[in-house]
Amino acid sequence: LPIFTVQEDSVRNAAAVIASRLHARAQHNALERRRRDNIKDMYGALKDAIPGMRSERVSRAAVLKKAVDLIVAKQGKLEDILAENRRLMQENDALERELQGIHNACIAVPALLVCHRSSCFEKSGPFDILTKSR
Repeated sequence: LPIFTVQEDSVRNAAAVIASRLHARAQHNALERRRRDNIKDMYGALKDAIPGMRSERVSRAAVLKKAVDLIVAKQGKLEDILAENRRLMQENDALERELQGIHNACIAVPALLVCHRSSCFEKSGPFDILTKSR
């Protein structure tokens, strides 16, 4: 078995520590490079998703500003669409109530609801509420 001096052991330990630190630093640098590449790719994808920016060469700050502007505009459009949807639903409910009222009136007074072929009424539309002809 070789016998090492204290100094040789110390040099070996120092070399191992340095190698370990270099390896850890290289690992960290590789992870950081992957993180930066990922961020760069995501900025590119975001830029490509914004209408009119696909072919432009712009800063990351400009990409973020355009993205925020687009999101705010889309949120406003969504709010407008939701308000219109609510208005149409209310209008639909009112029309359904009106239709139900007409239906109930027709059931209550069946003698006024006649077929369009009847010769004793003026109007000719099917299921019209009609008045007698003279």
